[in-house]
Amino acid sequence: MNVPGVGPRTVLSWLSGQALHDFAVLPSDGDNSYPGWIDLGGGKAWVSWYSSHEKNRQNQPVTAIYLAELQIID
Repeated sequence: MNVPGVGPRTVLSWLSGQALHDFAVLPSDGDNSYPGWIDLGGGKAWVSWYSSHEKNRQNQPVTAIYLAELQIID
C-alpha cells in the first residue's frame, strides 16, 4: 500500500466478505516478506516480518527481523 505523504508501507487487513479493512501499518518501505502471525487470544497477537527500511551508519539498508505485539480492537 502506498500511504500518501509517507510512501510504500505494509498494511495488515481483515477480510470481511469481499472487503479488506486495514487495521495496522508495519514499519517498512513496502519491502517486507515472510510474515508470521500468532494469535495469543484475548484480542492480542504477535506478528513478525523482515524489512530493510532502517539504515546503518554508512546509510546502507540493514535487513532485520521484527516482532510486534498487537492489541486488536473491534
